[in-house]
Amino acid sequence: PPPPPPPPGSTTYTTPSSSWPAAGTTIPQAPPSADGTGAPRALPAERLPPAPLPANIRDQVLLPCEVLRDTWLIRGIGGWSFALADTDSGDKSGMYFGFDIGRTWQGCFGIDLYYRYSEQSFDRQVTGGILSDSGAYQHLGLKATYQSSFGRASRFYWWAGLGIGWYDTDGYQIDDSGFEGFGQAGLGVMLSRRMRLRFGVDVHAVDTDTGRFDPANDGSSRLLWMMQPVVALEYDL
Repeated sequence: PPPPPPPPGSTTYTTPSSSWPAAGTTIPQAPPSADGTGAPRALPAERLPPAPLPANIRDQVLLPCEVLRDTWLIRGIGGWSFALADTDSGDKSGMYFGFDIGRTWQGCFGIDLYYRYSEQSFDRQVTGGILSDSGAYQHLGLKATYQSSFGRASRFYWWAGLGIGWYDTDGYQIDDSGFEGFGQAGLGVMLSRRMRLRFGVDVHAVDTDTGRFDPANDGSSRLLWMMQPVVALEYDL
């Protein structure tokens, strides 16, 4: 019996050839376009998902926030404190240490609660000579943070933070307390998926009357910049 008629939109070849389909073979055609011009409509291309990162890069090189993972973290900080001001700057530096507890989200923005303890000495003019006026500052506040690696295959990254807090002094001839500005920046290296080592500087800006050289300036405050080179060890909880 003769072959059935081809469906509409198909082409039937009647001349057999070694390079052409046999007679009566039906070749499907692309559907016509919707604009009425009769031109064939392109079939949609298949969209493939992005290739996954190799395990050694995904788990050990990129920051957690760069592989779309939110993390809680704790960070221990240690360093040395220096005070700078136009007048009555610190004369002897001292210990500096503290910790951060924070949350970093996808996109590498975060919020940290910070605590710092810093020691600082000031020369103070007294009857018969100079007195070393020594004591300590305690700092507590909140800061916004950001971090980013230097490349897709790099273990090194940079970080920065900016915040506001409260300071209180203890042990000075005149103690003081008040609001402070806080900033930090530095470089880090990823030791493992959960642990990182960071190097940088913390800066506290305090308006204080603690540590005045001339007793006549007691009660008169000045802007004191406290700069601390630090090293920190960070761990994801």
